Amino acid sequence: MCLDHASAIRGPGSEEEMLDERLETEDLTGAASHVVIPFSEPVSAPVSIPGHERPDDTHAGSRPAQALPGLDPVVLPTANRHSPLAPYEEFAGSLPPAMAATKRQLLEGITAIVAVEGPMVGHRLHTAYVKASGGYRVGRQIATVLNSAITSAVRRGLLIEDNPLGEAGVKPRTYRIPDQPITRIRHLGSRPFEYIPPRELALILSLAAEDHGWESEETLYRATLDLLGLKRLTTNVLARFEAVLPLARPEEI
Repeated sequence: MCLDHASAIRGPGSEEEMLDERLETEDLTGAASHVVIPFSEPVSAPVSIPGHERPDDTHAGSRPAQALPGLDPVVLPTANRHSPLAPYEEFAGSLPPAMAATKRQLLEGITAIVAVEGPMVGHRLHTAYVKASGGYRVGRQIATVLNSAITSAVRRGLLIEDNPLGEAGVKPRTYRIPDQPITRIRHLGSRPFEYIPPRELALILSLAAEDHGWESEETLYRATLDLLGLKRLTTNVLARFEAVLPLARPEEI
């Protein structure tokens, strides 16, 4: 899927600001039409996704959660003989096109996606929304509308934003609903490598280091790619690993 990267949030007086003003004034208590979402609770209520309960819940198939200093717990799946990574669950609902959706529908739609796939980066949230609406491309106008809705959802407390690498814009940041852990380690699914949230990639690096140590970074990176079912250590992949590595080292985790 081709992505339009020119989707930065604009300043005061922009289309984003006007859209957000309409978001703030719209009544979110009425029923939204044309939105099919995989849970029945209001978007402001905690959402429990089967198989992804909060780390303090007792359920089979999970290792005890470890806490990151100053952060919520994380969920580590039980290792099996094939892979220690959990499957990546993808949103399967149907949503209205972003350009035709009401503001309430946009908020409910993006929250529904994050409830299934979160924590997830904004890039992935864009593409998942467009796919769920029957589209194929995230154009400039669609990106602007989705960026504004995501920003509004964060302001309302419907989503929590994480930006451990200090990256600019909505797309590289990580989003989750309030009841989700700070990260989970999962297979790629249909995600490209660059759509793995930084903290998720850092935990996979740490997992690979349990067997391969921290002495050789190239060995560690290749072992991590192997866990993800990938082979090529390209320039872009290497740059991403190097950016995330400080998050993965024991003194950081």
